[in-house]
Amino acid sequence: MVFLSAVGACTSWLPRPDLGSPALAPDLAAGEGAGLSATFLGVSSLVLDDGRSSIVVDGFVSRPSAASVLLRPLRSGEDVMEAVIERTVRGRALAILVAHGHHDHAMDAAALSRRLDVPVYGSSSVVRLMENSGLAEDRRRVLTNALIALPPYRVRAFATPHSPDERLSGEIAETFDTPARVFRYRGGQNQSFLIEHPLARVLVVPSAHLRETDLEGVRADVVFLGVGRLGRQDETFARRLWCRAVRHTEARLVVPIHWDDFFEPLDRPLRAMPYLVDRVDLGLARLEAYARRDGVRYQRLERFDTIDLAAATGLTRVPGPDPVSCPA
Repeated sequence: MVFLSAVGACTSWLPRPDLGSPALAPDLAAGEGAGLSATFLGVSSLVLDDGRSSIVVDGFVSRPSAASVLLRPLRSGEDVMEAVIERTVRGRALAILVAHGHHDHAMDAAALSRRLDVPVYGSSSVVRLMENSGLAEDRRRVLTNALIALPPYRVRAFATPHSPDERLSGEIAETFDTPARVFRYRGGQNQSFLIEHPLARVLVVPSAHLRETDLEGVRADVVFLGVGRLGRQDETFARRLWCRAVRHTEARLVVPIHWDDFFEPLDRPLRAMPYLVDRVDLGLARLEAYARRDGVRYQRLERFDTIDLAAATGLTRVPGPDPVSCPA
């Protein structure tokens, strides 16, 4: 435990790529009257909002340090949660969609549900975690491979694989009290979400892995694409992910997510994961190169950056002379 504590305390000092601060393109920045926007909260957490109603994806904002995660039960940060809600939720929240049961996706969902008075949707493992967190029965709902209407949104959940080399796999099936230690937060079934609004179709793929038929027939304007551990995979794997998430969905804008170090607090600029964990620079470079070759807009976001999702529907795909070849 002493060793783990020392490692956790030193993660901020581990070598990592310096990605610089991304510049938000003026034509994608959401102005005061944006009809439908998305605000990035780091990892795969997003708030989609049309000014009247909103949907939260994951909503992980507490971001406890590595030392805290290793040594103590996980507790949501009430102050940071309140500040994030105040800053990002313009319209009344309708739901929280949780990708899977790991702490960097699910640990704040129950507390956020109480704050916003909305249900949490996710796999059976996520729902069991919400039950263990004391969330009322009518606020926890299983959603896997199904379509639900949350007017003016429609949400379709797809069971998709977690990134390769998953840690803390398996289902959350047992009953336990919360706050709980991180090993209780097992992934269960991972999910991707297609969120359709009259102004745009938004696909969120939180983990960098897709099977050939996972998103068959899906069309999207914007893809928020998880790149965690993508830099550790080979080129064929990366091109398959690109083709299945972006090329085949005919998306016009791709936004990388799950590239930042989630042990760093949200009041500081986002930083890439250390080299010891991932080659974030390589994963992002691949994504940017594929976008350029296929004529797709690429936009990395800083925390609290807000993009105009409706603007993405006006973008045009103009593939270059060397489009990405899609492996079988």
